[in-house]
Amino acid sequence: MTATSQSVADGNKIKFMKQHLSLPLLFEAKQIFFDGKIEKNRVRSNVLKRMAFCNAFNDYATKINMGAVIDKNHSTVIHYNKQHEWHSKYCNEYIEYYTVAEALVSQYVTKEEDFGGLDKPVMVGIIRDLRHTLNVKQVEISNLNQIIKDLRKQIKDAEDAKWNIKTYSVI
Repeated sequence: MTATSQSVADGNKIKFMKQHLSLPLLFEAKQIFFDGKIEKNRVRSNVLKRMAFCNAFNDYATKINMGAVIDKNHSTVIHYNKQHEWHSKYCNEYIEYYTVAEALVSQYVTKEEDFGGLDKPVMVGIIRDLRHTLNVKQVEISNLNQIIKDLRKQIKDAEDAKWNIKTYSVI
């Protein structure tokens, strides 16, 4: 998945950055949620389903990306966000859709504690160190493979020499 949420200190304020899902992941989530076909009409159940999807992924995608995913304008997504509180209280059908969408969000979003509280720069440093270690180990393996190849050649040469000595001594 993508970058993890992280807190950034701005003086005395701590601001939480959103984890943004990429468009391909959002399209994949849409395919799952809408069973492959999103209805573009204004039938209430279809609107509620689109609204639930957008509100569930609200913290993890931009409004423009969400609009692109559901084939609507970003202003529609803003309207859906404003309607969320009322529908959460009074519309059982919306609550059911939203619950399913929230379960889907949990499959696409990684929680910060999954990484032991490490922030992005620390993880990037760890990845660089691991890549360097991997390169060093690959060089060591290559050197050891060359040593094995040389030893096999020495063994073969020794066996050939042993055979040659036996042949000459008979003559």
